[in-house]
Amino acid sequence: MNILFCTHDIDSGGAARSMFILISTLITMGHHIKVISLHEPDLQKSCIHELINKGIPVFLFKWPWITNEFNKLHIDVGYQKNYRKISARYVPQIKVMADEADLVCFNGYPSTSLASLFEKRPRVLIAREQLDEKSPRFPHVARYLRHFLEYAIAIGPVESAQLSRMGIANEIVFNAAPSLPELSPLPPLNTIRFGMFGQLHELKGQHLTISACKIAENVLRMHGASFHIFGGAPQGRKAGVFEQALCAAITQYGIEDIVKMEGWTDNPSSYMKEMHCIVRVSIDGSPWGRDVIEAMSLGRPLLASGDVDIFVKPGVTGWLIPPNDAVALAKALEVLVRHPTSLPAYAHRAYDFAVENFDPNRNGAKIANIFSRLITLKTQDKVKNI
Repeated sequence: MNILFCTHDIDSGGAARSMFILISTLITMGHHIKVISLHEPDLQKSCIHELINKGIPVFLFKWPWITNEFNKLHIDVGYQKNYRKISARYVPQIKVMADEADLVCFNGYPSTSLASLFEKRPRVLIAREQLDEKSPRFPHVARYLRHFLEYAIAIGPVESAQLSRMGIANEIVFNAAPSLPELSPLPPLNTIRFGMFGQLHELKGQHLTISACKIAENVLRMHGASFHIFGGAPQGRKAGVFEQALCAAITQYGIEDIVKMEGWTDNPSSYMKEMHCIVRVSIDGSPWGRDVIEAMSLGRPLLASGDVDIFVKPGVTGWLIPPNDAVALAKALEVLVRHPTSLPAYAHRAYDFAVENFDPNRNGAKIANIFSRLITLKTQDKVKNI
């Protein structure tokens, strides 16, 4: 198959990393890929270079995102619309790229703004986010998506339920690990290290984590525990405003010996192996994501916020706490450093779940089969209309 992927970004966040893993798998299966990115690739990150080395061309096409707000994320629609003026003259070239493909896949909702341009080919969405259904634009966007998408793949039941409410046919295929899950033994339990991985953003909960570590500092320090936050500007680049604020808070609280800002990494798995437990405490309470998948695939238990026990199952693969609750997080950290011998059993169960659900070859084959089915159905429709 010749597949055109459209994405809002190729090198930032879990959606970009998940697309890279999927594309890499599809390439090994013999499929041909091209990528359109609405955002300029970061040449200081490895993703653009790895895609090019795999023979995958990446095209920059500045175009506005769909106008709906996302859960807990504001979109500056006016700013985005300026991209339409900038790039309108390139629309014919983009349409040609789509015509040369067998199928167009939108990696997340933002890039579905291009769907109306590609009516000649089957169009499928990988729903990696949740739209804000309270947004005044939501009914219009839902109608747009129903009209211009043939199908959708949801990364989990929450995303699938929203697609169904919009009347869009879909099925669930979990995001995959970067490689086959491989159990990595936990480091010695004498000093516990917690890790947090992801973009630095107020919704990701890094500031909440720092507050929790301040609350629990006496217990954490007594047991020699440490908390490592990965994310932020690549090495050699000036830290952003939010990253600077996090560093300032750590200094103000006097917990530099406990909380470490580790910076950006293109290879989170290598650092996860050094941790005993991975923490994901997003403010919106979404205990799933790229960090969860990669951690479980190494055999790392999760401490996460929320009440949806898809991956993080309390008492089995990890622990769930209420969202946006620094006191609850502090108490959970204290319990884990006081009773570290529980960690290995959780680690093994997390790994077992990953083996069953995050195999990149198995999940990539599922998505390839969906693509093939959609291409066949589209071809049949064309034959009927001749």
